[in-house]
This record gives sequence, C-alpha cells and structure tokens, in this order.
Amino acid sequence: MNLDRIYRPLLEHFRRSRIARFYAEMSVNSATQVLDIGGSPFVWDLAEKLGFPRPKVTIVNLLPPSSQRAADFPWVVGNAVCLPFRNQSFDVALSNSVVEHLGSWEMQKRFASEVLRVSKRHFVQTPNQGFFFEPHLLTPFVHWLPLGWRCRVARRGTVWGLLMNPSPESAGRMVRGIRLLRQRDLKNLFPNDRLLLERFLWMPKSLVTFDRPSGVAARHTSAISHLARTLP
Repeated sequence: MNLDRIYRPLLEHFRRSRIARFYAEMSVNSATQVLDIGGSPFVWDLAEKLGFPRPKVTIVNLLPPSSQRAADFPWVVGNAVCLPFRNQSFDVALSNSVVEHLGSWEMQKRFASEVLRVSKRHFVQTPNQGFFFEPHLLTPFVHWLPLGWRCRVARRGTVWGLLMNPSPESAGRMVRGIRLLRQRDLKNLFPNDRLLLERFLWMPKSLVTFDRPSGVAARHTSAISHLARTLP
C-alpha cells in the first residue's frame, strides 16, 4: 500500500496556509538561505504552484533523494540531531513533522539546540499531541493510550496497521519512534518563540513555533492577510 497517495492530498490541503505563513513571518524571498530539515521537493513545488518565489533551499534528510526531481536541490544526508553545518549557516531553518519522530525528549532537545545553532531564524511544525487524531497511525485517540497498549493496538487496531500489515516488531518500532508534543513541550524547547496553532474543526491540529525578525510584526500581519485571501 502506497501511503503517499493517501497523505499527499491532505498534506497539500493543510500546508497551503502554512506556506503562506512561513513566507510572511520569515521574510522569505529568492535570496533567502533556507535549510529544510527532513524535507523534500514537495513543499517547494507547492510554494511555486501558489506563486511564491523559491529561496535558496538545502534539504537535509536521513535518506538520499528518491526521485530525479530532488536533483534540483542541494541534498545532504544527515541527522537532525547532529546537523553537518557551521553555526548560523542559514537564514531560516524549516521543519515539518520531524521533531515528533526523534523518539525521546532528550533527542528532541538536541534537535532544538541544532536548529538554533545552524540558523538565524526558524519555523518548526509538529502535530499536536492534544488533538484527537493520530496522523501517523491514521486513527483517533490511539496516541492517548499507554505505550504498551499503543504497541499492541497499532498492528491490528489502527488504519495504518490494517493498510501496512506490519510485523509485531515493526509496529513496536513505529510506536516507540513517535513522541508527540504539546504546547508546553514546544515552549520548553524554544522558550523565546511565538506559537501558532493550526486548527481543524476549531481544534488545534498542529503546532508551529517560530521566531520572527525584529520590527516586522505590523508589516507581516497585513502580508499574511493578503496571502490568505489569494490562496486558491
């Protein structure tokens, strides 16, 4: 089963407004040096489709590129908790749905430290642990169960398990590798940031933590409103 066919329409729907916010809050233009942590060409293809300029993007990912399209981007195979870049190498670090995959609070703290080290500004998104739907297992409420129950339920009691038919070992690795965060967790990782709540059915579905260049609040409030009106 190719889960990408399920995820991609949903990702495109929800990331449209996030991309607009990212460009506005981070003052992104074609000269901006962006590090996309755990990324792929998907976000940048969608940004161009929405009419935004492509910045100077470097992608860092655990895996090498899997498509010819990725050849258009500088691509570095690396780990988000030990980034192979000098201090302040990038204007902006972008991360979509990465920090929850690091498995432990200690690794998540190391991730935050690396993001702050290699970039001047950052824009980090993660699913909200307080939202009723678990996006990796495609099933409601399962992430609120104790760890042992989650491991047992994941294989036969989730949409992901029914689609993928994983072994008990694979299901256990999947569950143990995900540590969703709440608002207070992101505040602990990035204490000086602003927090943005992305809502679905009026409930916070995702959390975005970001720092904004000084002196741009009023300008970007109007820019965000304009971009939101122009999104298809």
